[in-house]
Amino acid sequence: MSAATAMDQLKGDLAATANFLQSMTALPNYDSVREVQAKALCQRVKNLASVDANGASALLAAWTAGKQWTSPQTKEFSDLLDGAVARTNTGTGQGGKRATQKVDAFEPYLSVKYIQALEAGDNIHVKLDVLACRCIKLRLTCPSEACCKALLAAGLARAGGDVGAVDSYANKQLFKKMLKSKAKGLPKNGFHLEHYPASPDNLPPELADAYSQEDPACTVQMQSPDRVQAASSAIVVRGSSKKLRGGNMMGAGGMQSWPAVCASGNNNPMNMQFNMGLQGMQPGMTMMGMMNTMNNMMQRFMQDQNKQQQDPIPNMQYFAPGGGQAGATTMGQGPAAGTQAPAAATQAPAAATQQAPAGASASVQQAALVAATNASAGVSPAVQLEMSDPENDEADEAEVLRQAGLVADAANKKKGILKKPAGLPKAKAKAKAHAKAKAASKASAKASAKASAKAVAKASAKASAKAKAAPAGSREYYANLSMKKRAVLKEVAACPEVLDSASRRGIKRARDSELEAETPHGPLVAKITVPVEVKSRKAAGDEEVKIVPTELPILNLMAWIWHVCQSMPGVAAFFQRKIQGYYLSFLEFDAEGRCQENLWFPLNLTRSSVVNKIQGGLSALTHILVSSESFLNLQSGCLLNMPTGERVMFFAKLHTVVADEAALKSMYDFKGSSGTLVCPLCANITSKTHGDLPANDHSGELHDISCIDSNLFVRRTDNQIFTAQALLARRQPILSKKDFSLLESSMGLNFNPCGVLAHKSMPLVKCLMWDWMHCYVVSGLLHVELSLLLPLLHVQGATFQVIQSFISEYEWPHNLKNRRREILHLFDKRSKPSEFKAGASQCITVYPLLRLFLLTHHFDTMDDELRRCIRSFMKICMVLDLLLECNRTGNLSPDELENAIRAHSQAFLKAYGEQHCIPKFHYSLHLPLMARDRPLISCFTHERKHRQVKQFADNTKKVTDWFEASLFKDVLGRALLDLSEHAGFMRPHLKSPKSVTDGTLLWHLGQTFGFQTLEHVQSAMQAEVCPGQTCERGDLVLLKTGSVAEVWLFCRLQHGELLALLSVLEPQGKNLFRVKQDGAQFMRVAEISRTCLFKRMSADSMLVVP
Repeated sequence: MSAATAMDQLKGDLAATANFLQSMTALPNYDSVREVQAKALCQRVKNLASVDANGASALLAAWTAGKQWTSPQTKEFSDLLDGAVARTNTGTGQGGKRATQKVDAFEPYLSVKYIQALEAGDNIHVKLDVLACRCIKLRLTCPSEACCKALLAAGLARAGGDVGAVDSYANKQLFKKMLKSKAKGLPKNGFHLEHYPASPDNLPPELADAYSQEDPACTVQMQSPDRVQAASSAIVVRGSSKKLRGGNMMGAGGMQSWPAVCASGNNNPMNMQFNMGLQGMQPGMTMMGMMNTMNNMMQRFMQDQNKQQQDPIPNMQYFAPGGGQAGATTMGQGPAAGTQAPAAATQAPAAATQQAPAGASASVQQAALVAATNASAGVSPAVQLEMSDPENDEADEAEVLRQAGLVADAANKKKGILKKPAGLPKAKAKAKAHAKAKAASKASAKASAKASAKAVAKASAKASAKAKAAPAGSREYYANLSMKKRAVLKEVAACPEVLDSASRRGIKRARDSELEAETPHGPLVAKITVPVEVKSRKAAGDEEVKIVPTELPILNLMAWIWHVCQSMPGVAAFFQRKIQGYYLSFLEFDAEGRCQENLWFPLNLTRSSVVNKIQGGLSALTHILVSSESFLNLQSGCLLNMPTGERVMFFAKLHTVVADEAALKSMYDFKGSSGTLVCPLCANITSKTHGDLPANDHSGELHDISCIDSNLFVRRTDNQIFTAQALLARRQPILSKKDFSLLESSMGLNFNPCGVLAHKSMPLVKCLMWDWMHCYVVSGLLHVELSLLLPLLHVQGATFQVIQSFISEYEWPHNLKNRRREILHLFDKRSKPSEFKAGASQCITVYPLLRLFLLTHHFDTMDDELRRCIRSFMKICMVLDLLLECNRTGNLSPDELENAIRAHSQAFLKAYGEQHCIPKFHYSLHLPLMARDRPLISCFTHERKHRQVKQFADNTKKVTDWFEASLFKDVLGRALLDLSEHAGFMRPHLKSPKSVTDGTLLWHLGQTFGFQTLEHVQSAMQAEVCPGQTCERGDLVLLKTGSVAEVWLFCRLQHGELLALLSVLEPQGKNLFRVKQDGAQFMRVAEISRTCLFKRMSADSMLVVP
């Protein structure tokens, strides 16, 4: 983006922001929103490449036109504009090099501590290093010749004594080398000021850090211009100066006179010039004499360096060898100057020495740097909470302790009752264990021998096959490829741009260029710093734990949303609303959007091994993510420029956190299914694995997970959970390990001073959502139900072979044909009926088939037990029907879901009893209450998205520190590509379309839609009607009206509307449908809800799976 375009856009954004702020002055969070908008606009000024005086005046006028800004905000904006103008005035030399910098007098730029350092000693190296450090502080890295002379004069004026011409020039050369070496640590495109003002008071804001309260600028009384003027007249800055060609400096034979140099009082012999010649060599300049002279100079250099000095200057480096006696003057007996590494004397940052704030990582001193940095940055919680009353806090703490006391008392009472008797006989057990161990070792040896033989056979077969394989690129190699791989090769050959960048390096370059988009809010990929624990062993063998700050990539949300809206109009439509400000989350994408992977943007990708080493684990990483600046600033608005030219203020806030139970447990630090209290939302629901605690509770408040009366649940509040975590922090230092563990289990929480509950950055009750997919179809309630039901069916003759034969008779639609084999494999004869194992998608496919099987299968005898079990299965099928409908369309009645879940819970308890309840049985009872506040979200889409991430991760052969950054760029680049191709949403489209040439079809289309629409009409036998769901000719589909129809054809008209030629079937009852004789009709593809499995009963009759 050019500078003029950026200036015009910023002026427009200033006006739009002012109008927006004027419309929300009455809101309670007006001040915080205004502060965030001011910071964002100031950051935009910093990012401007160049600003001239007229442009700065126009920007300042646009700023002051809005009357909403405060005086400090206006001053900050004005100062940044002054700095931008100063940066613009710094020109560049030829070839794009930076221009030389000029300063008339450098002494006023010295600070108090730097003057003290210059006057502290007589070592010229120290003085030159002090000057170089001061120049780095002032970003004075390219001094001109006159500027260099002013610098040396200001520094060396305080050295005292006369300096010869040779020494003066050598000092200048050494200073330039020091300055060049130190300048390498500065950013290449950093601030560069060409003309420095006469007084440091007029420096731009970018150089404000050159002074501090501890190290202020020198006063006028501390300056000595006369001494500087005298020192300046003696400084030699050019090698061609006549002073260097003087008489006393050269010997008769054209060689530099060593005695003269040694007597000059030079403290820098390492920078002397040696101009050795063979003719006219002096008698005293033998090789031994030269070495003795060098040894004497080295001793003087060491004596100067051994003077210990207190370094008041940050970032100064001293070469201080270890103290020792001076050696003899003979060659080879001097001190070993190179035996000790240079010691760097640097001042640690203030944040590193501060104590960790209360509520943060106070117990771990190594993490104080991160905690203090976050505190100084003013990081606020990700979700704004109301200020609580101290009296309410005390009441909450008392209630938390009372509830925890009930659990602890019940647990202690149960332990006293169920104590195991001591003194059991052990001799027989020991003999049995010895026999078992012997048999196990024999079996292990046998198995290892078999495995090694198989491995050798496999390796030899693989080697022989590789030797016989045709070389890549040959006709034999192409003939052996599958049709799918041949089609891919054809598509690649048809795209020259793909061939140009088909290498992995080319793909990475294209990805990086796409991700390096310029936005007003910075780059698309930002970084966060997390404290990682690294264990190492000392020489004594003790283990040492160090906290190492590690950078991880994170999505810059404001930059990402701005870039998406700017470059992808299809997605920008979802951010554009009639009102100026609105809260947007992924929920706004409705059910269809939530089913698409490309609308779930990656926020952070981190290896599990790294997460396990982070201090505080996944909960600490979650806190850092939700407390990052880009995440928090979305609550105060982000100004977006729409492709239409309209400016919209975009808001977002944290709304829902959905994941499996293991991830939620790690994020929120609650005990979960393995603890005494299984549910973090309830204070009185206990696990069955820890004994019958309700039976040992004298108050009668405790209940186990089989309780289905929601009125008996003691629901927690966020304030109570935060109070419980704070109480654990106070009790942890004073309680024993055993007592503290009992307190944690009684509260159902884990103590984590670095987690989200300790920082109050992500409320649990307000944000947590149980994932219904994991509750029911991932080692969930459906698995428990079928593992108990299938053995009973097996006894009644409904074996796995019978069920498998029933399923194989059905015809599968196009999008489910690839699942047919794996569904039949579930009921293989080798499977055990009591161990039903299936994935989530397999469960969703198989439960309607099993329901129809139970409805149509004839049992010889059916007792009450089997009848109750079948009724329970029918009830859970009704629950899954409602949840799947919600997942597809978003339509769900919370009351209807509550009634269905309660009916299934009651039927399950009647059929199988309380002993088969699992924690997910209780979690499912919370789903209706959550559905009243927000749409229920499942993790189906996240599982597919994570599969894509795993593919990228598997392609990375070597895992190093850059793994997260590379993987994050791969996934984010793929997301950008998908959004640019599909405009954010998948549209229904034809598969392999062809132009319509059939006259009969054209005539019917013309009769229905008009003959003017028949140009460029396309038809196909297959179409993708919704994300991930395709159908073809002959499939049966369920329409949104509830009817069932058979697909005949798909076609697209000239104006782009996609149609389907459907034959609606006539219902006959009990899932039977008959083909109508009145033909088919055209319908919009949007009327199709999903495809159906069916079985042909006769030529015109079909049995449809509900």
